[in-house]
Amino acid sequence: MQAELEIEYGAESKFLKTHDGEEVQVFWLPAAKRYLKHHGVDVYAASTMIICGPNAGYCEMSTHSSDWPDIYLDNGINVVLWNYRGYGMSTGTPTPAAIRKDVELVFKYAKEMTVQAVRGQRPVKIGVHGISMGGLAATHLGRSGAVDFMMVDRSFSDLEGFPRSVNRFLSTLLRLVTLWDNPLCSHDFLYSNCYKVVAQDPND
Repeated sequence: MQAELEIEYGAESKFLKTHDGEEVQVFWLPAAKRYLKHHGVDVYAASTMIICGPNAGYCEMSTHSSDWPDIYLDNGINVVLWNYRGYGMSTGTPTPAAIRKDVELVFKYAKEMTVQAVRGQRPVKIGVHGISMGGLAATHLGRSGAVDFMMVDRSFSDLEGFPRSVNRFLSTLLRLVTLWDNPLCSHDFLYSNCYKVVAQDPND
C-alpha cells in the first residue's frame, strides 16, 4: 500500500520523532502531480489538508476507503496522512493524550512541507479533517488556533459518550481499564475560532 501511494500519488514518507522517543509515520501527497495529470496545469498548492483517519485502519488505506484524499488533491490541495501510534509503522501505543500531542507534530510537518511547495512565495493555509476517532485530533488542533479550517466527520462528542449511551457503567469501566482521560471534543470544536464544518450521517 505504501508503494501504491508513492507510485500513484508521488507520496513521500517520513518518520517524526515524538517528545517521548516514539516515531510517527507521515505521508506527504503533493497536489501538483495529480493536478497536472487531471487538469494539464502546473500548480503551486499553498493549502494542505491533514487527514486524521478512523480507528482500526492504516492511513495507507485512505485512498481506498475514502474519496477525500482524491477530492482534495484534485482541487489543488496537498494532503498529509499519518498513522497513529501502534498503527502501520508508527511505534508506541495510541492514547487520547498521545494522539493530541502527536497531531501537533504532524501540523508542524505539514506547514513546513507546504512552505517548501510554494517556495516561500505565497502565504500557506493548513486544514485538518478528522474522521471518526480522528475528530479527537482535529478538534484539538482547531482549538489550539493552529489551523485555518477544520472538518469533523462522523466523530463523537467525547470518548465515553458511546459506552454511556449503551450502559452508564460502561463509561466508568472504560476509564478504569484504560486509565485514559476523556477529552471533550465537542467543547474543543465549539471553542475553535477557525472555519469549521461538522459532517454527520444519520444512518451511520
